[in-house]
Amino acid sequence: MSLGAQKFVSDGFTGLPEGVDSRRAPSALSTGQAAWLINTTIRDGYLRPRPGWKKVPLTFKGNFNVDASMVQANFESGGFFNGASEYIGENGDGHLFVVVEGHHFVIRWPGPTVDEITIPNIAGRDCPTGLRRWFAQAERSLIIQNGIDAALIYNGSRLRRAVASLREVPTGTVMEYALGRLWVALPGGNAFVAGDLVFSDGTEEAALKFTENEVINEGGAFGVPSALGQITALRSVATPDTTLGQGPLQVFTRRAAFSLNPPFDRTQWKNWPAPIQTVSLLTYGALAQASAVNVNGDIWYRAEDGIRSFQLGRRDWGSWVNTPMSSEINRLLDYDSRNMLEYSSGVVFDNRLLMTSAPRRSVPAQSSSRGVVHDRLAVLNFDPSSGVLNRTSPVWEGEWSGLPILQILKAGIQGEEHCFLFVLNEITNQNELWELSRNHPFDSDTTRIAWSVESRALGFPDKGWQLKELVGAELWLDELRGTLDIDVDWKSDQHNDWQNWHNWTETGPACVAVPSCTPVCFGAGQYRSRKRLPRPLDACDATNQKPFSRAYEFQARLNFTGVGRLKRLRLRAHELDETEIGDCP
Repeated sequence: MSLGAQKFVSDGFTGLPEGVDSRRAPSALSTGQAAWLINTTIRDGYLRPRPGWKKVPLTFKGNFNVDASMVQANFESGGFFNGASEYIGENGDGHLFVVVEGHHFVIRWPGPTVDEITIPNIAGRDCPTGLRRWFAQAERSLIIQNGIDAALIYNGSRLRRAVASLREVPTGTVMEYALGRLWVALPGGNAFVAGDLVFSDGTEEAALKFTENEVINEGGAFGVPSALGQITALRSVATPDTTLGQGPLQVFTRRAAFSLNPPFDRTQWKNWPAPIQTVSLLTYGALAQASAVNVNGDIWYRAEDGIRSFQLGRRDWGSWVNTPMSSEINRLLDYDSRNMLEYSSGVVFDNRLLMTSAPRRSVPAQSSSRGVVHDRLAVLNFDPSSGVLNRTSPVWEGEWSGLPILQILKAGIQGEEHCFLFVLNEITNQNELWELSRNHPFDSDTTRIAWSVESRALGFPDKGWQLKELVGAELWLDELRGTLDIDVDWKSDQHNDWQNWHNWTETGPACVAVPSCTPVCFGAGQYRSRKRLPRPLDACDATNQKPFSRAYEFQARLNFTGVGRLKRLRLRAHELDETEIGDCP
């Protein structure tokens, strides 16, 4: 074929509304899918940087037991991060309860201010070893367990120990307040007990008592088979048209889930004709209480083989499709250290499921471990399932990264839902509190976010059967604000290494930040229509003895730093005769 007769062809995408899919080869993806996304969201189908996060400045308060500087030292540098929880007050407003190496803190708004409320004596001090903490709120009491010491009870202002002589909350691990009772997994890991029915004595404090010990067959506790692992999570699925809006209690182990649906009247338990405890799932169960997340009438949870849906697992029980709902992000989850997933956590915030991933034990050079940190968040976008018309399945948005996260949690603060991240600053070796925004385009108010898009392998109209030479590309960009750095890489066929193509900078109008406005960054964002890339350098693929630019398929990776939106990408090539493959020139 002569040069004048060469046929030019093109391929690309307009938005990627179907998210990522790393389970399949890039050549097998549909036109609406990406091979991978980093720090990118596709909320409107097009691609832009994830919402920004920023450090929350904290003010530390002293009291008659400890001065402000010691409170700060205990919180930031006191040792192993044990866990945190939201506390919900009488008016529905909340604050945070935090445990660091056995020291107990509350973070209140406005402020926010940090108070240490550790019980001031050795006998009252929570076991300071590097253990997780489990939390559950029963009415206005937050219960804290470590599996060794007597339970702690916090009522919004005061912290105290459970009183054994009053038969209050027993020592345990995982807990859940459901069906009007507090349920506690006992330290052995294979048994759990139920507390008294709330208001059974006319007060809400009845939920802290464990005096009604008669259960089915006169036993003292429910149990799970030891072969299926220890109890890892207790969750109740939301159920409409019920008195409490709660369905059966789900008891998870690593390998199964059990359903508990007892009548309210405890005297009927031992004689109830239907089984009170039944098997829900004989498959992978939840690995942690904090990463078993209620999503409407479902529970999404981190399991041994990925992220699963409880309801879909039950629906598909007995079929060969009873599988995780996260194979699209196996590129991220397959390399998680399984022995650290018990420290995982997750939330549903801004119509997304955010689940920690890539756990590792932090061991800074200057001290012992401060906890298990997670370098990534797995992100599932529920927006496609929202709305009235054209509902589809939720889609994975790949990974969000940039912070070593100890725990992610959600709290209602001053009438608004917030998503917080407890973070270990591995430079200063200090614990910090950060917040994820809904739509702020920068990290820490001014730091540009680095985000990346990997396209599918583009086979052009011939679907990868015809030899081609890559000659150029075009990008369509809009919503440019401030400085946007762009670096484009490419690779041919199944080659492992990316080749640098072109990098440049686009400059839009300055971002106007008004914190009281939504969105906080606004202004007349500019657009760039058909921004053209030059012909890539014709380097030699020594292994296959051909130029990299000659191949059957081409894949692009676009790396951005700054504010902008990618709408379209088009690669251009011309077809070659097969005889032109030849040796490298």
